[in-house]
Amino acid sequence: RHPVDRAASYYDLQRADNPKIATMSIEEYVTSGNLDNNWVTRFLVNKFGGGLTDDDLHLAMETLRKKCLVGLYSHLAQSLLRFNSYFQWNLVSTASHECVDNSPNLDSVLEKLVVVKGSDTWNLIMQQNKFDMKVFEYSQQLWESQKSLFD
Repeated sequence: RHPVDRAASYYDLQRADNPKIATMSIEEYVTSGNLDNNWVTRFLVNKFGGGLTDDDLHLAMETLRKKCLVGLYSHLAQSLLRFNSYFQWNLVSTASHECVDNSPNLDSVLEKLVVVKGSDTWNLIMQQNKFDMKVFEYSQQLWESQKSLFD
């Protein structure tokens, strides 16, 4: 998922759970110190504090390449079908197939906070998630290259 969309979604979740954040605009949230910093990269390299380096980025990308079957939020239904095939899940019921076929992009179901590309808020989120943006772009490349597993 795009780092800005993930940050905006997490902000929405935090507003529901945290009274302090509930009163903040997303602009205030982004500058408050509550915004996650390169969460995906940190998760992949198990480094939840301190600075990140290019070595961390390369390790995150290598971990993703070697150990993950990529699913993209923007291709949710196709991702579910890939997972089904790869893990040999048995979706035999009509209801199961309908669930996958009709799986909406969750943004169409949930009210989505949109951060305008190029806005100050967008730029601040991107500055704090430079490594995650590179991992996201790489995950899109992996998505394409993993198609051959399912042809």
